[in-house]
Amino acid sequence: MNPLDPAEVRPGVLHLGIGGFARAHQAVVLERMMVATGDLSWGMVGVSQRSPAAAEALRRQSCRYSLMYDRSGPATVVGSVHDAYFAGDDPHRVTRDVAAGSTRLVTVTVTEKGYRPPSVAAGQLAEGLRERSRTGAPLTVLSCDNLPGNGVLLAGLVDEALGDEAARTWVRENVRFPDTVVDRMVPRTTEDVCAAASGSLGWRDECALVTEPFLEWVIADPGPGVLPDLTLGGAVLSREVAVYAERKLRILNAAHSALCWWGVLAGHRYVADVMADETIVGAVRSMLVDDVLPILRAPEGTRLTDYLDSVFERCANPALRHATAQVCGDGSLKVGPRLLDSAVANLRLGRMPHGLAAAVGAWLRCTTTSVDDTGRPLDLDDPMAARIRATRTTADALRTVHPEAADHADFVHAVAQARHSSP
Repeated sequence: MNPLDPAEVRPGVLHLGIGGFARAHQAVVLERMMVATGDLSWGMVGVSQRSPAAAEALRRQSCRYSLMYDRSGPATVVGSVHDAYFAGDDPHRVTRDVAAGSTRLVTVTVTEKGYRPPSVAAGQLAEGLRERSRTGAPLTVLSCDNLPGNGVLLAGLVDEALGDEAARTWVRENVRFPDTVVDRMVPRTTEDVCAAASGSLGWRDECALVTEPFLEWVIADPGPGVLPDLTLGGAVLSREVAVYAERKLRILNAAHSALCWWGVLAGHRYVADVMADETIVGAVRSMLVDDVLPILRAPEGTRLTDYLDSVFERCANPALRHATAQVCGDGSLKVGPRLLDSAVANLRLGRMPHGLAAAVGAWLRCTTTSVDDTGRPLDLDDPMAARIRATRTTADALRTVHPEAADHADFVHAVAQARHSSP
């Protein structure tokens, strides 16, 4: 496939949170769709929320960047990003872009932290939609963050941020927020990735990404005329988005987090290194088979065991070099939906989920310790870590992230024992 030229692509998609995941996922689907149709009016304008670095790096190379599936190359150039900018340089530009008639789709990747009130992304959308309501142009907004019911959640935050009833009424009638499921592993870019891509391309690529061949984007089917034909780029429209979301969250994301909480404590640097540790892998697989698969149903035409096997195969990919510390980041925001919801589902049925309790114990130890099991410093990025360290008991710590789980004394006891042991 010949790469698109960002200068020839016309903007039609505004993306809030132009990090590596968006460039390896949404931008790739848009590129494939535009190549398939010849319609170049769905180019992405990316907004960097946290710092100007990502947007500036993209603009220095005319928004072209490369993807690799192996760190030795070859590199494939992506050209679907038309422009990128830092929201802090011109806060009103986001408002103008959301309101612009040329913007027909807004996509969002601001991580789980971006959905806590007050949400910056929701505030930006609210301002832009209030302005857009004056022209009456309908819009679709796709949350692409790893949260169940992400579209409904974002719609609620925007509704709250809008304030005035007239704008709320217009948004409810004219703006769609379909739920989605997104999946692709995208480690942070490192110097060896940039060097390999640059050597393959013949020009210096500071924005190169390494990722896996697997890509999934499942979107709740909103009906005709609401979305471009993203299926031509590899997306799936489905009425079973909630089923796909539960499968991913409680199998893939749960496995990824559990592997890395135990792995980082054992001193493993990358996910693929953890996959060579039979004790940890066995504990995570048993957790999923015993405690998770029995409470899930598979999307039509699929089997949960096949999906489980694919997850472990993907995690073992040595080309990704996905850092365990990166995956462990924001663990206190992830442990509830990834593990504790499944634990509570078991407890309601009268089953003690021993495997999940053990993995939650690993999370708690990661959050409250300053060294791993080899004696090396352990400093994970978690906005709730200080609050959890200040709790006096395991029950108090669990209550901070999942009150219902903390009400089950036997489960709390199992977690308390596990936080002081290995798998």
